[in-house]
Amino acid sequence: MWQQAATALQPIENKAYFASFGDGLLVWDKTNDTFEVFNKNNQSSFPNNQVSAVVTDFSGNLWVAFYDVGILSSILKKAPNQDNWESFRFPNAQFPVQLILDDAQNLWIRFDPEKGGKILTFDKNGDRRTLSTSPINGELPSNKILTMVNDKSGNIWVGTAEGLRVFTNAANTISRGQFAASRVFFNGRTLFRDDKITAIDVDGGNNKWIATEEGLFQFDDNADYLLENLNTENSPLLSNTIIDLDINDTTGEIFIATDKGLISYRGKATEGFRKHENVKVFPNPVPP
Repeated sequence: MWQQAATALQPIENKAYFASFGDGLLVWDKTNDTFEVFNKNNQSSFPNNQVSAVVTDFSGNLWVAFYDVGILSSILKKAPNQDNWESFRFPNAQFPVQLILDDAQNLWIRFDPEKGGKILTFDKNGDRRTLSTSPINGELPSNKILTMVNDKSGNIWVGTAEGLRVFTNAANTISRGQFAASRVFFNGRTLFRDDKITAIDVDGGNNKWIATEEGLFQFDDNADYLLENLNTENSPLLSNTIIDLDINDTTGEIFIATDKGLISYRGKATEGFRKHENVKVFPNPVPP
């Protein structure tokens, strides 16, 4: 089973986009509370209606991926307040299932692990690089990439069917020479060596929530300390087989999708704001 980034928010136009994987792209105009469907019938640039992933960048551009388009992956980009789409195609990579952006706004594309897998990243200049088990292009433990996320330090964490890797300073990945993604060490051993990593997400404190088929683990930002280990024996978790994770940065709530249903957990870390109002300091005054 593969995951997809099925929704994206675009604050410039105050819109939300939903990938349907069959019926095109649903657009919610939050200002007017109206809905519109983009599909092959009304958008000539759409190769089909199997929208598998969406993401928006810092400039408000919308990136849309389509699944199973001949021998090509098809990625479209739409600029805010414009009706035209810009098209990008990549040979022999026709099954994209997730889109994320690194800190330089380079696009990272994860492909269906059951259709060859791997990761493709490309920049605004058109330069690209395929990341795989190749010793000179990432040296991942498996081409079956099940999840990836950009953390708050500019590192991309990748979960595979056979372990965990991190692309440090991910924005420079395309321009590097031969290199291997970093292993994560915990208590002197490779963390999750050979384990199936089904989902990864990052909370407001840059803590890493890593899901396996043995439950859910929360580590600090560099995975030096294990903060939580949730499973069916010590928590209300519905199943140890976790399919996907999503974190509400404002509230800290973690939504956990398992093979037996959906459950949420209130985490302790929330996203900071540029401006703080009604701040309470306790104790006040602080004793020496």
